[in-house]
Amino acid sequence: MKKPRHPTDEEVAIWRESNRDTTRLRRLPAKANTTTLEVAPTTKPTPPAAGHKTPNPSTPAKKPTAPLPKLSSREATKRLKQHPDIEATLDLHGLTKLEAYSQVQRFIARQHRAGHRHVVIITGKGRGAEMGVLRSNLPDWLNEPPLRALISTVTHARPEKGGTGVTHVLLKRV
Repeated sequence: MKKPRHPTDEEVAIWRESNRDTTRLRRLPAKANTTTLEVAPTTKPTPPAAGHKTPNPSTPAKKPTAPLPKLSSREATKRLKQHPDIEATLDLHGLTKLEAYSQVQRFIARQHRAGHRHVVIITGKGRGAEMGVLRSNLPDWLNEPPLRALISTVTHARPEKGGTGVTHVLLKRV
């Protein structure tokens, strides 16, 4: 039996940052309706972190952005022909889910700032009949608000070029 792996300092920092604003839910008694949850009261409100803006209740919340469109193979081929040169590649083989998530965030932001339009992310297909963890999570990561605004479209490679284990990402213009 393998020993459990402990998170690295970077993983712990990312975890804390991503869960900074979460509040623990109080468990309900077994007889209670499970559709209503109560938020546990906090003992002392924590001040916002430096550079963190608190939401203004008078301004309406922004609408969530639409998910990335799923393209037919014909439309994907057409769009990829407009930008045939792959300008950057990110290989996620051998990374944990948390490491891969932070790498994807940095990679997309950096390539967009550099003015690149066509980048590739290699996740691999997974082992045997099971879909890989990175491959199954990548579409969700790319649809999250910080990255979604930078991406025009996403499609898998042709089978002879890596198939579902390779994702082509077309970035919006700077």
